[in-house]
Amino acid sequence: MCCRGHPTTQQSGEVVLSIYNLLGQRMYEQTVVHKEPGRYSTSWDGSRYPSGIYLVRVKMGEMEETKRLLILK
Repeated sequence: MCCRGHPTTQQSGEVVLSIYNLLGQRMYEQTVVHKEPGRYSTSWDGSRYPSGIYLVRVKMGEMEETKRLLILK
């Protein structure tokens, strides 16, 4: 099981992808530094995590967005 995301950056810099369970525990974090603005692809392998709802947070500079992710096995 793999999740893909395609964040778009308006400027160069750091993009942080974090995944949390509903208890607020960080399960995964990836930091990527982009030299150019644009759209990038990232993926996360959720096969070792149990079924449930997770929170996916993408932070780019001052912008931060959180979405829910449902894993069903």
